Parts: sequence; C-alpha cells; structure tokens
Amino acid sequence: ALGAHVGFTSTTSNIAANVDIFDWTLKTVEVDPLKTIIIPLVNVSNTVVSDGVSKSAGILIKTFDGCDNPLDTGTLDGLVDAIYVEKPGQNNTSYSNGSLIPTVVKAVVFDNTDGSYALQLVTTLEAEYELWVAFGEGCSLNFTLPNENSVSQLYIFNATLNEEGTSGCFFLNEPDGAESLPFFPPTPAPIPGVELLDDNPVNIPAIAAGSGVTIFLGIIAGVVMLYYRRKWLIKKGYIEGGKRYILDANTTFDDNTPYTVTAGQVIQTQAEINRKRAQAKDNPETAAIANLQEQIEERKEEIKQVRKRIGEESIKKKKSSNNPKYFDKIEL
Repeated sequence: ALGAHVGFTSTTSNIAANVDIFDWTLKTVEVDPLKTIIIPLVNVSNTVVSDGVSKSAGILIKTFDGCDNPLDTGTLDGLVDAIYVEKPGQNNTSYSNGSLIPTVVKAVVFDNTDGSYALQLVTTLEAEYELWVAFGEGCSLNFTLPNENSVSQLYIFNATLNEEGTSGCFFLNEPDGAESLPFFPPTPAPIPGVELLDDNPVNIPAIAAGSGVTIFLGIIAGVVMLYYRRKWLIKKGYIEGGKRYILDANTTFDDNTPYTVTAGQVIQTQAEINRKRAQAKDNPETAAIANLQEQIEERKEEIKQVRKRIGEESIKKKKSSNNPKYFDKIEL
C-alpha cells in the first residue's frame, strides 16, 4: 500500500540491535466502495414466499480494498443502504391492488463475515421487485414517493445517490432483484371424530340456530338446579348411620309459636351435632375417639334391648306359672 510505514524495535539497552525478518506480509482492511461487485447467484432461486417471515436467498455484494484484494472479514453491513421496489404488473398500467405507486421494502442486510453481504427480501406482497443499492461511508439512497391522490398515471420509481463521504460510493440498480410467491396458509390437521364445517354462508343460519338452542337449554338447566338446590342440600346433610330422614323442602315453621321456635332450635342443635360427628370421622386425630363413642352408643342400645327382652320374658313366665316370687328385681 502506498504511504505505509513499518517500524521495529528490539533492545535491552541503549545500544541498537539488528533484527532480521525473513517472512512477513502486510494485509490491508481499508475498504474501497468503488471496487464493490455483484456476485451472481448460481443454481439458487431468488424467490421468496410472501408470508412476511421467509427471506429470499439475496443478491450478494463483495467488497475489496484499495489494492484490489478481496476483504475476508465483515462488520461493514452498516454501510449498506438497499431497498426492493415493486415492479409494474404485466400490463404496465398499475402496481398491486391497482395502485399507481410502487411498494418499497427495506432490504435485510446479512453479513456473511467473509467480506460479502446478502441483500434479502422479506414481504407480504406478491410481486416482482427491482433492487437499489448504495454502499460506502456516508452513502445512501435518495428518493421520494408521491401521494396516491397526486398522480394520474403510473409512477416510475427512480432513486439517486446521496454521497456525503469522501471515499466514493458503490451505486447499483438491479432490475431483476427478487420475486415473491403467493402464500397459502396451511390447512389445519383433521381431528379424529370431528367434522370441520366449510365457510359456505348457507351453514351460518344452521350454526346460529344450533348455538341458540344450546344456550336456551343451558338456561333451563340452571333454573332447575337452583329450584331443587335446597332439597338436595337437605337430603345430603349429615345423618347418623342407620337413620334416614326425608324432609319436605316446602315445610314452613310458625316462628311466633314458642313450641315451633324451641323445636327449630333442637333440630338445628342436633344437625350441628351430626355435622361435627361427621367431621370428626374425617379427622385422623379424632376418628378413634368418634369410633369408640359410636361403639358405646351401640352397647347402650344393645343393653336396652336386652333389658326389654328380659322384661317381656318375665311377664310371660309370670302369666304362665303364676309364681309370685318371679317379681323379684332382676339385677344385670
């Protein structure tokens, strides 16, 4: 490179030492934008699906230094200004959707880290595009799109180079930049046992009617559940084992009568006792105590039945034998 200077120092004192260099190379990394070239795509299609996500392969630009040496490092993607511009339709009378003004899409610049950069297209518009590129320090594209209402015929796009740097700019218009293809959303996978309805408007009234019937039946079911809820709550109350209570849900009490008030309090107290007993059964700590209490109640009931049975047998024997000694007290 012109104007390059190399200096070497190797000493351990104030006396200069001789240094012999047998093999060395000088590598420059200063880019020269004017030497940038386009690398044509080989066996690669520069088309892209217009789904707003997919990227085209991209047109490549290759950078060089001032000595015509290709750069093999990247990090210069910030010096690239590139756009894709929609081309007119086949009749050359309008752009997509009948517009007279083209769609402009900012190119995605991908750094290959080898001195080349891919200018990729990402779009949701199905069309053909031309490519405009400016590369270099202080280099950019200059263009202005008119308002749709201010044009009466097809607007032909044109960009100029805005060059603010002093090292020169690479400027290019590639007519065959890229092409976007139509995007067809994937069809949902069928669910076994479920038949998918189409978009035919004839099906809409049937769907609406079916939904209305379902909602009406849901309302009726809710009303019925609320009506019978009180009776259900009474029947599912805590009841001692071996006993069954069927209470009338429509039974009313006269709160002004002392008897009914007292009877209601007794019923509530008994219900609370039964509830506590049922809860005690579910508690491991009190389950054993509750079990013993039940056994005690069962034994009391058995003793009562035995006493009753012995008394009945005593009466029968008295009548049959007419023995006055039979009336002696029976100890258990």
